[in-house]
Amino acid sequence: MLKATGEKEALILESEGRKTAELNYAEAEKQKKILEAQGLADSQRLKADAEAEAIQKLSAAIKDSGISPANYMLAEKYINALQKMVSGRDSKTVYMPYEATAMLGSIGVFKDMFNKEEPREKNKE
Repeated sequence: MLKATGEKEALILESEGRKTAELNYAEAEKQKKILEAQGLADSQRLKADAEAEAIQKLSAAIKDSGISPANYMLAEKYINALQKMVSGRDSKTVYMPYEATAMLGSIGVFKDMFNKEEPREKNKE
């Protein structure tokens, strides 16, 4: 009977130990996720602050030029994105800004105009 009581107490202690370990593990995972989220939020906040400061400095530098700092920065990001898109080693795709397609269409029209044969005049004798 003492043996059975000892085994029962051992199982209870083992179970409580497992429960405590699992709770500790879950709490550690929760803390890890909270810290990761706070780190990401801090990082995004710092990037936004840096971009705001850059816009202010750019505004001060080009205040009399008539150029919008936001448009300037947007154009810069656009160019950087295009550079990343075409930087592949085996890239065979040609990327062209949408605004350039209208110009190329016009060039095609001029080409067609100049390639047409002009009517020949009959020799009058």
